[in-house]
Amino acid sequence: MFSTASHDNDMADDFNCAASLRPWWHDRCFLCSLFGLYGEYPIIPDNKGIKWMYTGKIRKVCYYDIRPN
Repeated sequence: MFSTASHDNDMADDFNCAASLRPWWHDRCFLCSLFGLYGEYPIIPDNKGIKWMYTGKIRKVCYYDIRPN
């Protein structure tokens, strides 16, 4: 899954993690990842995104540059 500071963009078209797991995702993925518990940035800048995997717990979080198309 891929998240930016403003939204979650899942790879599966028919499943939205943020909508389906709303309170859980917001507390454990969005806030933790975007505000520094898993990354090197205290607050993620606008030009960075987070790629994360969920399999019962967050296994990996990576930061990627966001490039305009």
